[in-house]
Amino acid sequence: MRSAEVLHGAFLYSSEFDHRFFGIRTEEAILMNPHQTMMMDVSYQALHAAGFQKGTLSRSGTGVFVGCSSIIAHLKSYQTGNVAHIMMGSASSIVANRVSFLLGLLGPSLVVDTACSSAMVALNIGVQAQTLSPSVVGGVNIINLDTSVILL
Repeated sequence: MRSAEVLHGAFLYSSEFDHRFFGIRTEEAILMNPHQTMMMDVSYQALHAAGFQKGTLSRSGTGVFVGCSSIIAHLKSYQTGNVAHIMMGSASSIVANRVSFLLGLLGPSLVVDTACSSAMVALNIGVQAQTLSPSVVGGVNIINLDTSVILL
């Protein structure tokens, strides 16, 4: 079978995520699901671009609603990792919680997985939940083509 030629793409490399900036230890950052690192990075950049400085929303009722749906072969070596880091780092279900924790937000924090419509449904929920505090709403989908990992 001949491989397809890639004409356009966005490629992520783990070295691009500044885990120290977000207060995440190296051991944990190595085991983190790329959904989490991407969402943390993009959320912070979006809020900064919107005029919010670090800590501005801390302890506010701001909610985080994230659409996240994909099958990702993200398994690092379990022999070298702390079990807590593996569980927290690999779960897509806590992508929104990572953002909430990072920014000190106290509002609702949830991940929506409705396959192709995940981000749209997250936006709908975020708009409905919005009161006086802003909502952080986003979607993340990563297709990992790491063929060295085989899921059984």
